[in-house]
Amino acid sequence: MLIRESISGYKHFDLGNIKIAFTQVCQEETFKNVFFAANSLYYVESGSTVLSSSNSIVKAKTGEVVLIKQHSKLDIQKFRDKNGKDFKSIIFYLFPDFISDFIKQTKEIKNQPETIPLDVIHLGKDKLLKDFFESLLPLFA
Repeated sequence: MLIRESISGYKHFDLGNIKIAFTQVCQEETFKNVFFAANSLYYVESGSTVLSSSNSIVKAKTGEVVLIKQHSKLDIQKFRDKNGKDFKSIIFYLFPDFISDFIKQTKEIKNQPETIPLDVIHLGKDKLLKDFFESLLPLFA
């Protein structure tokens, strides 16, 4: 089954080296082998999710953010919230050009960054990230 067959309200903006996507899942479901071509910030706007890879399993609830490593292949379970509200998420894809440009502009990194072995990292609730993602919601209305 194609992911979009069970997603309503899928919208995305492609801004060159940045892509922002919004999804709303109308039924609880597991999506198998979802490939992430870019590093991504995955924000759970409502409901909850379980993201599983060969080396990590992360659970995220409403208001939480997960970092997904580039080239990861994940199984993603999406659940409605306890009141039956559909699962909704915003994904902010950070393509390599965006990250390289950011590093060049900041000139803060002296050494090569460490390679992170996990495919998925739970960042939890962060007010700045939450405010950022919620500022994007009107784009998808």
